[in-house]
Amino acid sequence: MLRRLFQFLGGSNDSSADRAIQNPSTDHVNQNLQSAPAVEADANAPVLFVDLVNDLKNAGNIAVFNVRIAEEFRERAKQCAIYDNKENLLAKTDIADANEVVTAGAHMHLVDRGENLLEFRVYDGVNELGSAQISFTNPLKQNDLIDAVTSEMQKFDVPVAFFGLCDSSYYPYKETSQRGWFDQENAKEIVKEWHNAGEIDANYQKKLEGFVDNGFVIFEDLIEPDLLDQINAEIDEAIAEKVDGYEYGSSQRIEHLHFKKAGVRRLFHHEKLQEIASLILEGDARPSQTLTFVFGSQQDAHQDTIHLTPFPAGYMCGIWIALQDIQPGSGELVVYPGSHREDRVYLADTDCKKVTDGDWDDFSKKVGGKWAEIADRYQPEIYRPKKGTVLFWHENLLHAGSPRKTQELERRAIVIHSFSENVVVYYDSLGIPGTVAEPELHLEDH
Repeated sequence: MLRRLFQFLGGSNDSSADRAIQNPSTDHVNQNLQSAPAVEADANAPVLFVDLVNDLKNAGNIAVFNVRIAEEFRERAKQCAIYDNKENLLAKTDIADANEVVTAGAHMHLVDRGENLLEFRVYDGVNELGSAQISFTNPLKQNDLIDAVTSEMQKFDVPVAFFGLCDSSYYPYKETSQRGWFDQENAKEIVKEWHNAGEIDANYQKKLEGFVDNGFVIFEDLIEPDLLDQINAEIDEAIAEKVDGYEYGSSQRIEHLHFKKAGVRRLFHHEKLQEIASLILEGDARPSQTLTFVFGSQQDAHQDTIHLTPFPAGYMCGIWIALQDIQPGSGELVVYPGSHREDRVYLADTDCKKVTDGDWDDFSKKVGGKWAEIADRYQPEIYRPKKGTVLFWHENLLHAGSPRKTQELERRAIVIHSFSENVVVYYDSLGIPGTVAEPELHLEDH
């Protein structure tokens, strides 16, 4: 998966070391760098190393690169820049600590389809010390939604490449008109057109209209009883194995159990779940994660958008599968109908920093406070489904876990979050690119 293509220009007198830095077409990148005279070092010594560190088939349409400076150049390395194969400067950053890995990203919507070549260059403040090239294949295909997203990103000058963390400030959420069909003023007319065209039946029409109004939709009897029984047996195994340090009786969740258990994996890729998610997301839905709950989460009211973040907005949905009949007092799920119409909360709109150290206290105060204000404006509903019932919710729907009044009562459920495969996927609260499942990924691969 990782591929390197190094080009060492450290002290070379080759003509490639005399490149003039071209003025880029983008005016948001500062340009004060010059091509380098010979560096006083071994002419064959590598100056930097670049790795592609994620698999682009499940990368959420952002490529991630790690840049390491060779030890003998670290004291002199002050800036790093990214160029495309047309000598356009795409991004530049100061290097605060050359002993650390520099992380960069590139948007697949904005680079060429198919084969690509990027060049990373390091400078001492003025002169170039050296460079490294890396090639990769952009797996993004062409369809109407991809073309629309690409057009909006170009129109509003979303950077082709960037250094550091992913951030919602890169994307024109407030300016763009591109959004999920259910967030459009004529959403119910769209559903009616689907019905009139024979694409959905009257039952689906009614359910999708409810999704528009409430921010969620419920389906019964989607999941085979034998699969539910298999999953519950696998959860029993996971409890006994203390997977990921799970302690029975806690409100802890088990993340990504589909990598370890075949039944959970079948649910993760379940055809009926993906069919409905794809209808909601206007294209092939790609599941991103599983969260397995044995007991109620007792989470405060929150929206998922800031944690599982698509651009454009609206192209992620949550899926909540009941693995048992949910009992009163077990810490039931709570939903806030209509709250999906509230403005989305992104980290760039707050004074909260990215959570890079596992400390969520500041986030809970600043972002959680905004969610609490929203919750006060809506009437919560407690959700007590029967075993096998599935709830799909809008990415911006406010939801929570109620208190566990009866501690010994289990509340078994699995949550899956799915994205459209045609959009940008990242995790705004953490500042990292997202991942989605490959369409044909097997349990033994992990």
